[in-house]
Amino acid sequence: MHTTTSADGVEIAYERYGDGRPLVLVHGSNDFRSTWQPLRPLLEEEFELFAMDRRGRGQSGDADGYVFDREVDDVLAVIEAAQEASAEEDEGVALLGQSFGGICALEAARRTDAVESLVLHEPPVLLEPHRAAHTEMVAGATARAAEEDDEAALRWFLREALGLPEAMIANMPMWDQRVEFADVSRRELDAAGMYRPPETPDIEAETLLLWGTESPDYLRETAEELADRIADAEVRRLDGRGHLAHALAPDAVAEEILDFLGE
Repeated sequence: MHTTTSADGVEIAYERYGDGRPLVLVHGSNDFRSTWQPLRPLLEEEFELFAMDRRGRGQSGDADGYVFDREVDDVLAVIEAAQEASAEEDEGVALLGQSFGGICALEAARRTDAVESLVLHEPPVLLEPHRAAHTEMVAGATARAAEEDDEAALRWFLREALGLPEAMIANMPMWDQRVEFADVSRRELDAAGMYRPPETPDIEAETLLLWGTESPDYLRETAEELADRIADAEVRRLDGRGHLAHALAPDAVAEEILDFLGE
C-alpha cells in the first residue's frame, strides 16, 4: 500500500498493480479501492493501476468538515503520484471514475492537463429535471438513518437510488464496512446534489461515458448529456448491466475500457 499527501495534508492511500501506462481508479460511494479487484486481472497487463481509497474510508485519512473540492485535490494528488512513478517521462495518465468517483474524476480532468483519457461509468451528475427526486432521496436516507439506523438507510438508498435488487444487496461484500462508512456516503449525496456540471467542460482528454441498461434512466440521460457537453466524448451502452457492472460484469466493462484506451 502506498500513500500520497493531498493539498490539505490528508494522507490518501492507494495500491499499485500491473505494468504499463498509468491508469488511476476512483471508486464510488459505499465502496473502497477493493471494488476494482474483479477488473484488476483484465487491465493490469496493459496498465499500471493506481487504485485509491477516497478520503474518509478504507486506509485514507479525513478532515474536519467536508468540502467536495478536497476530493478533487485527492484525485489530483494520486494522478501526480502516478506520473512520477511512470517509466516514461511526461507520460499522460488515464483516469477511470465510477459513480460519485466519476464526478471527482470529471472535475480532476478539468483541472489538469495530465489526463489524456477519461472514462466515466455512470457519474450521478444531476441534470435539472433530476434534482427534485434527488432531494427527496437524500431526505429519505437521512430520515431512515435517524428513525432506524445506518444499515436501514443504506439498504434503502441502494434499492431506491441505484435500483439494486434485495438479493444483490444481501450478498454485497464488505457489508459491515459499508455500514460503518454510511455517514460518509450520505455527505457525498449532499455534494452530488449541490454539484453543477459546467455547460462546456474544459476537458481536453478523450472521454468515454459508460451506462448500463439495467441502471436507472437518469444515469443514461446524464451520460448522454455529458457526452454532448464534452468536446471529445462518446457514449457506450452496457447491455443487461447495472450500476455495479465493474464488479459484477468485469469482462464487459474491461472490453469497453481496453477498446477505448487502445484506440
